[in-house]
Amino acid sequence: MTQVTKDCLVGVHFDCETSKGVKFSSRDNDQPIEFVVGEGNMLKGFEEAVYGMNEGDKKTVEISSDDAYGSWSEENLITAKRHEMPEGVDIQVGTPLMMRTNDGMDRQVHVKEVKEEEVVLDLNHPLAGHDLNFNIEIIFIKNKV
Repeated sequence: MTQVTKDCLVGVHFDCETSKGVKFSSRDNDQPIEFVVGEGNMLKGFEEAVYGMNEGDKKTVEISSDDAYGSWSEENLITAKRHEMPEGVDIQVGTPLMMRTNDGMDRQVHVKEVKEEEVVLDLNHPLAGHDLNFNIEIIFIKNKV
C-alpha cells in the first residue's frame, strides 16, 4: 500500500473549523485538493499531518495558529487616506480590498475601521490568530514523475 511521502502527489478532502467556530471545506465541488508533499504549497502542519497516511485514511489534526497563518498582529494595520480608496466601492468595516505590495504581489486586505478622513486596513490573513482543526481524508496518492 502506498504511503504519503515527500514528493508524492496527494489528493485530499478536508473539513476545517477555526478556534472561533468558522467552518470551511474542500468538498464544495467534490474535486480533491491536489498538492505535492514537501513543496510548501499547503500549511506546514497540514503537510506534516498527511505524512505516512494511506489512500482512504482519515485523520483529525489541530494546527496551532503559529503553524498555520501566524498570530494576529497590530503591526499589520495600516492607515490610508479615504480618497486613496478605490472609486465606486462602499468602504465599510469588513470590506475586502486588493492591495499591491512593494514586491508587486496582490494581497487581499480588509477594512478594520472607517474614520472621517482615513481608513484603517488590516493586512493580517483572515485566519491569523486562529487554531485550525482539520478532518483530512486521503483520496489518492501518486508518485511524482
